[in-house]
Amino acid sequence: MNMKKQRRKRMGVSTVISNVLMIAMVTAMFAIALLWSTGHLSALTSSWTTQTDRSREVIVIEEGSYDSSANKIILYVRNVGLITVKVNVAYVNEAQASPSYYTPTGGSRAAELVPKDMLMIKLTPSGSGPYTVTIITERGITDQIVIR
Repeated sequence: MNMKKQRRKRMGVSTVISNVLMIAMVTAMFAIALLWSTGHLSALTSSWTTQTDRSREVIVIEEGSYDSSANKIILYVRNVGLITVKVNVAYVNEAQASPSYYTPTGGSRAAELVPKDMLMIKLTPSGSGPYTVTIITERGITDQIVIR
């Protein structure tokens, strides 16, 4: 008689757990279907994609110097990330500067950098040094250098 009671007790526990699991799975599937049907799921995945791109975007200012004869700051910026980067804005001592973009050998070019590519940026500073230069990409990734 004790064996029957124990057997029933086990069956009752497993039945309750299976019912709870089934309700949880149905609720989760309903929530996913609701998000998909209202368009919220696509908004979530696009923000995840943006965050993933930001995590794969890395720039490094490898060298910076000041050419006093031309009154120019010269920077060499390299894309060490995994995706193409576009330099969006440059600041010198917290004032926005108008950069000119060149190949490392001096030819004019666009502000986009494919992975492992280098870009020479020339800026005209206002005031005297030292200069704190900040480069910001289109996705908001930054790098900074101080030139004395």
